[in-house]
Amino acid sequence: MAIACHTGQGGAALECLDILREERVPLERFIFVHADAEADPRFHLDVAKAGAWVEYDAIGWRPIADHVRLITAFLAQGYGGRLLLSQDAGWYHVGEPNGGDFRPYTPIIKELLPMLEREGVSRTMLRTLTVDNPRRTLEVMQ
Repeated sequence: MAIACHTGQGGAALECLDILREERVPLERFIFVHADAEADPRFHLDVAKAGAWVEYDAIGWRPIADHVRLITAFLAQGYGGRLLLSQDAGWYHVGEPNGGDFRPYTPIIKELLPMLEREGVSRTMLRTLTVDNPRRTLEVMQ
């Protein structure tokens, strides 16, 4: 099973990788969740180089263009096969009118993917990011 760790900080993600190595857990089972909260992209690359997953999951929480820059820079390093995208959407808040500030489930499809394509990201890579990588991540290893 995949291990999704909500670290949000690069140092913590690297510490998790060290623990997993010690325990002989395959690093490709680890997901650095909230990686887009870590401002230093070197941590993102270190995690990907180790064979683990980097997840940018606050898509729609800040301007989409910010994620486009982050994603295209990551892809330019050659690690598209280690990247996951998510919106961390929903968030119903009990007691608030209409459930509170409900974040939609549409930013990736409606905004992010078209912007990435305009930036030159191929349809093959978009499929990798939206279909192939999630499938590989969630596969149960025997």
